[in-house]
Amino acid sequence: MPDGVLKRASDGRVYWQPNPAPPTWGNAAPQPAPGDWVDGFLEFYGLHPPDQASDTGKGKDCIFNGAATDVDAVGALAGAQAALANYSPSSSAFLAVQQRLDAERRTRKDQKETQDAGDIATRIANGLKDGSSIRDEIDALAAMEMGKLLNAIRALKAAGVLNDFDQRIGAKADGRIVAAIRSIVAPPFDSEWRAAMRALSDGDRDAILAQMPQEANDALDQTTDDPAKEKPKGGSLTVSVVFVPANTPTVIAGDPSAGRSPDQVQVQGQYEFEIVGSGPLKFSISPTLMASFSYDTAKKVVIGQPMAGAQGTLELFLENFVHLQVFIQMLAGATFEAGKGIGKTISVNSLGTAQGAAGVQAVFDLGQGKHLQLVVQGQGAITATKNQIVVNTSSGIGLQWAF
Repeated sequence: MPDGVLKRASDGRVYWQPNPAPPTWGNAAPQPAPGDWVDGFLEFYGLHPPDQASDTGKGKDCIFNGAATDVDAVGALAGAQAALANYSPSSSAFLAVQQRLDAERRTRKDQKETQDAGDIATRIANGLKDGSSIRDEIDALAAMEMGKLLNAIRALKAAGVLNDFDQRIGAKADGRIVAAIRSIVAPPFDSEWRAAMRALSDGDRDAILAQMPQEANDALDQTTDDPAKEKPKGGSLTVSVVFVPANTPTVIAGDPSAGRSPDQVQVQGQYEFEIVGSGPLKFSISPTLMASFSYDTAKKVVIGQPMAGAQGTLELFLENFVHLQVFIQMLAGATFEAGKGIGKTISVNSLGTAQGAAGVQAVFDLGQGKHLQLVVQGQGAITATKNQIVVNTSSGIGLQWAF
């Protein structure tokens, strides 16, 4: 073994793999060092990217044989050591150095992302089990690169809590999280999945498709769905049943002796069209059908109020399962009073009715994802019928089903 063979700094050992078939006649030059010799040399002396900020602070871009250095120096040293082993310097040595460093950086990045994703998934799983807030973790997921987000969703699936997490965040979750969940639990690659994918940026969409089977690409490419005809963003149907306790209205015009409004049960259906959505805030417009029913013990009549109109709602997601909604509602319809008439007859009176209302309500998911919710509301309303206008404030509590 010739002098000058590099000793490993950690233990003094050397990488000695001489050319097994050097030229033996004339002035023929030895063959270049083969790739496996170069790779073995770099592996033996521990080529890797810097571990600490202090290494990069020295202006070096790698660690070789325990010392900070740069790519050119390592490539030149590989050539010199190859010559001692009866090889000619390899033109690919510099490229091999850079490729090895790049591969190690990618591996470290993947490991860090996998660890971060696993940490967030663990915190989410613990929050789902003990009922604590996971808002910070959801915000962290929403800010992740798509590849890292997919890793986190896979970790939730591996932990057996992905379904619970999907239900906890409900229908109004960040679109990137929804797309990642739908992709991980796929197939089928249905219209809900396609709509979530279409809402993504090109980069996020490509990142998901790169990890999906060809079936997913085909489902997205070959679908005949027209994006312009998809269900409007955030579109959803809700049906609610709310109990409204009795209250005393203030008469603005008409008979000042109007008495106390009896207890009511309100049944309401809405289809929501999301107009603007940003982070935890959303504004929507909803066509609305509402019918209220009550029994006036003083007049001994059943009162029904079927009405139709529209509602504008500003919604704030305070927590994963709590939504605060501020709304303005305009309705028109009729008021029917049915009671005992003369003899065995039943008399029915009807009056045209218009109502404007504004209020606030809190919506709580009841552990069934987006499907069953508790609604607590308070509102002020102006109601006009023939020759009478009244103002009243009321509160209510009930259940809401979202589809």
